[in-house]
This record gives sequence, structure tokens and C-alpha cells, in this order.
Amino acid sequence: MEFITLTLFGENNMSEVRDQQLKVLWLSGRLYHRHEVVEPHQHDFAQVQLVLSGQEYTDLQQHNQDDPISISVFANQLVFIPPFTTHSFHFEHETVVLDVKFDLKVDVLELINQHTQQRIFDVSDVSPFYALLNEAIPAEQRQTPAAALQLDVDFKQLLLTAIFKQSTAVTNTHSLDRLIDITTDFPLLKYLQEHYAKPIQLPELAAHFSYSKNYLIRICKRETGLTPMSLLQHIRLKHAQNYLEYTDLSVNDIAIKVGMDANYLTKSFTKTIGIHPLAFRKRSRSEHERNITLMTTFNRQSQPQIKNSIQHAMD
Repeated sequence: MEFITLTLFGENNMSEVRDQQLKVLWLSGRLYHRHEVVEPHQHDFAQVQLVLSGQEYTDLQQHNQDDPISISVFANQLVFIPPFTTHSFHFEHETVVLDVKFDLKVDVLELINQHTQQRIFDVSDVSPFYALLNEAIPAEQRQTPAAALQLDVDFKQLLLTAIFKQSTAVTNTHSLDRLIDITTDFPLLKYLQEHYAKPIQLPELAAHFSYSKNYLIRICKRETGLTPMSLLQHIRLKHAQNYLEYTDLSVNDIAIKVGMDANYLTKSFTKTIGIHPLAFRKRSRSEHERNITLMTTFNRQSQPQIKNSIQHAMD
């Protein structure tokens, strides 16, 4: 199921100015369902897939290697796919992904390769990537002469920051994005990230870690600024936020998926996010439900089809 696909760039507008090192071609926000696959393919442009929630399994055919490498990409991580790199994706859980496809000059690619051969990078704060979708809409509509150029520059900065590790640590410990970052070294946070949809109470949580309740609360507040149960609620709300933005699930269904009562989810979401869940969905859809293509020469029909691996096997 696809909710955002924006293709930006008109070759007939000769006065349009674009970045000469990196040119965004396509942005897509997508919910992948369990067992969906994108079969091996390659293209002459670069690609980034940023996992917002869930987990993506990526196979990459590295240069001078016979067998592809298999990579697991978790929430708040991106995978960088250079041009002419054969790759495929599959999903074992519902996963929300921001997909960006872009032209990248050879000198920039060489600079990246000189710095690292790594292909997965942590993203401490994904909110600037969300903002790219809002930037892409005026760029596609040519609302200002520099809209597409600004999008190119902003994405280039975000990408190079992630790759070259120049981003500063998140200081706001209450950030919902930080709370679903599965790369954390804090055991309690990792446990809650993995089990947020299950019934969890403080006594059972303390027993699991062999701590007293008071000590568990103390170390949790020291590491995150929140109590364990508040931390759990924030994690659930962040996943609920993604479901609202990228799926058509009802509030009741979302509540079940994140382990909350529907009424309590509505109340907590409104208090924490500052807007009713359905109003949040409506606002997000009005901003994001677009197909943005930055180049009219970019063939959207050539995009690889998504298949269900179970159904495919039965056919």
C-alpha cells in the first residue's frame, strides 16, 4: 500500500535550477505488509530507504563479490544503495519506509566510498526527513523558483550528515522518534521497543530485569527522563502516529496493534501530540498523500512491483 509518491523535476522548465551534485527524483512514503517482497533489480540512480517503523531485510550485491550481502534495517536506520547496485527487499513485519531516489554525481559517490563501505546508517532524528515530503509538494508544483533546489540541498545535507556521522546527539529525551530507535544500548528501552504491543505492567517489568520497582524507575528516568510506563506509552504513541499517517486502520485497530485501549489511546495521543488522532490523520494526508516526481523523464511505470511472497509461492 502506497501513500506518498512524489516525482519532481520538469525538463521543459529550462530555467529551473537544481543542485549539481545531488538531484532528488522521487520520494515515496510506503507501508509494506508482512511477506511483501521487491525482487532483485538495479537502476542508474542512487536510492535511500529510511525505516520509520518495523524492519526491512535488504540484499545488496556488493562490488567484486559473487554473493549478495543480507542486511537488516531497523527503525531510525537508513540503507544507502549506490547506482547500478542489484538489490532486493523483503518484509516479515508491517514496516513504514521513506524511499528517496536521486541522481548522485560520481565525485560525491567516490567521496562516500572513500569514507566508508558501510551501507546502513543510524538517524538520530527522522523529523527532518518527514519535512522533505512537505518540501517536495511546492517543488513539484513549482511554487517558487528555488523549491526543488532547496529540496536537493536539504536532502543532501541530511544524507551526508548521516553518512559522515556529524549529527549531534538528540538532547530532547522526550522525542518520540528517539524512543523507537532500536539501536539503543539501554536494555529497558530495547525491551519495551520489542514488546510494546503486549500487556506490560511495572511489577512484571521490574521482575524481568531483577530490579526493584523504585530502582527501575530511577534508572529509566536517568536514561530517558521518563518513568518506565511513560516511556512505554510514548513508544506506543509513536507507532500509533505512524499507523495513522501511513495506513487506513481505524483507531480501534491501531489501539490493538500498539497494546492500548482505544479510548485511552485517543486521550493520550491528544494530550501528548496536541491533536486528536483523526485530525492528525486528516492533516497528514492533506500534506502527504501525493505522488511527487522530480523529473518528467523518470518512468514511474518502471518501478519494481511489490508482491506477496506467500501468494507468489502458491501461484
